[in-house]
Amino acid sequence: LPLFSLLGAICQVFFYNMDTTYAGISLGCLVLFFFFQSNDVNIDYLSGVLNRRGIDIKLDEMIKNSQSSGKNFAAIMMDLDNFKTINDTFGHEEGDKAIKQMADILTNSFDEDASIGRFGGDEFFVITDNVSKIELDMIINEVREKLAHIRDKRGWDKNVDISCGYSIYVSTSNMAREEFAEILDALMYNEKEEHHKNMEQLVDA
Repeated sequence: LPLFSLLGAICQVFFYNMDTTYAGISLGCLVLFFFFQSNDVNIDYLSGVLNRRGIDIKLDEMIKNSQSSGKNFAAIMMDLDNFKTINDTFGHEEGDKAIKQMADILTNSFDEDASIGRFGGDEFFVITDNVSKIELDMIINEVREKLAHIRDKRGWDKNVDISCGYSIYVSTSNMAREEFAEILDALMYNEKEEHHKNMEQLVDA
């Protein structure tokens, strides 16, 4: 905005019969409006992180960069287990708070270069340059511990947890976004099924 105002003021010297300063300020405001408008459509209104559209755009961008630069990256699909029990027991307002808190946990657990989004419902998506499986496992465990702390504090069902699947995107694979997302989704649901089996075994015991 100051740049457009300055240009307008400079032009005013040469075009004294035109109000170029005002025109510069107006143009600057218009550019700012479109900038914030374009960013807003990619943000999830509830959690404040990227929405599905924003994640799709970022994932396409990362895949394109990976294929051109040869640099791998990782992506994580994450789901809140037994999220329905929060809504059923405490109401949808508490469920909304759970979504916001989950987004905050992810934002605080991953580095600032990571892209975090709400994929839909109670599913979240993380894109990160960190391709160390050891470090990713550590961060996921940290997320799980932080969620457990909030769960116990707010009295949620003891089975509220996370299921996730993550994979490394290899630059030479030439995999499309949809195929990569399907792999992550399948890995996440495999872990979710394991969690359900463990719960059933505990109930039976």
